Amino acid sequence: MSILTPRTYTGPKDGPHVLITGGVHGNEHCGPAAISSVQGNLNRGELHLERGRLTLIQTCNPQAYANNRRYYERDLNRALFPKDDPQTYEDHIANELCPLLAEANYLLDLHSNRSGKLPFAFISPDQTPEELMLLDHCGVSHALFGFAESYKAANIDVDARQGMGTREYHLLNGGTGLTLECGRHQDEASIQTGYRAILDLLSGLEMLELPDFWAAFTAPPFPRETKVIQIIQPIFKERPGLLTQEWENLTFVAQDTLIARYDDGEEIKSPHDALIIMPDARPDMPIGEEWYYLGIEV
Repeated sequence: MSILTPRTYTGPKDGPHVLITGGVHGNEHCGPAAISSVQGNLNRGELHLERGRLTLIQTCNPQAYANNRRYYERDLNRALFPKDDPQTYEDHIANELCPLLAEANYLLDLHSNRSGKLPFAFISPDQTPEELMLLDHCGVSHALFGFAESYKAANIDVDARQGMGTREYHLLNGGTGLTLECGRHQDEASIQTGYRAILDLLSGLEMLELPDFWAAFTAPPFPRETKVIQIIQPIFKERPGLLTQEWENLTFVAQDTLIARYDDGEEIKSPHDALIIMPDARPDMPIGEEWYYLGIEV
C-alpha cells in the first residue's frame, strides 16, 4: 500500500517536469496548505497547465503531519535515499519519494521554521545559473549556502548520506531545486508565500499564465532582490543556557554583540560582524544540538 498520494497534471505542450513537495516535516503546515490551494485551482479550472508536467505531493509525511510532529520515527529530510531493507516509516516513504525526486527536472520543497518571518531558500555553493533562475522566478529575498562547508571548517565530521535530504537527492540525480523556508510555523503569511512561490515559479517557467485574480493578490511583504548568504559557523549548545533574546532569523549582529549566555555565566559573543541564522530560543532546547549559525552576505 502506497503512503504518498502524488497528483500529476500534464499540459498539451512539451515542457519541464516540476515537482512541488510539502509536509516533509509534519509540523510545517504551510507547504500542504499552499499545495492544496494550487491543486484546488487546477481541479476547478482556475489554472490551466499549458506545457510540461507538474507533480504535487501535498504531504510527504502523513503520519507526522497527522500528529503535528516534525517526524514520526526519524527525520525524513536526513539520510534520504532508497533502502533495501526499510526499518522505519520514513524509510518506506523514502522508497516512494526518491524515484519521484530523481524523475523531475525541477524541485520546489516548501518548509517553515520557528525563528523568522523572512522567506529564504537553500542553494548550492556554486550557485548554478539554473538555481539563480529558480530564485528569480520565486522572488526569494534571501538564499543560503554552505552548511556542509561550515561544519568542515569547524572540524566537525559530516556524513554526506546523513545530510541527504529532498533537495540533495534531487540534485544528485541531475535536477535543479530549491528548499524554500516560507516563514514562521503557524504564520498564515508563510502559506501565502508558498502559494505565491509555486505560481510565480510555474509562470516563470512558462508552464501557465497567471489568472485574472493574480493582479489583486497582495504583494509580498519582503524585498524581491535576493541576498546571498554564506553560512560560516555552527554554534552548538554545550550546556544549560539561554539566548539573550528571541533573535529573529537573519538578524545582523556587530562584532562582540552578546548573543547567548550559559547558566555558569560564560558569555557567547559574535566574533565578527555577521547574521544570526536559524536561532533556537527554546529554554528546553536539547544540549548538543545546533543553537544557531553565523553567516555573512556575499
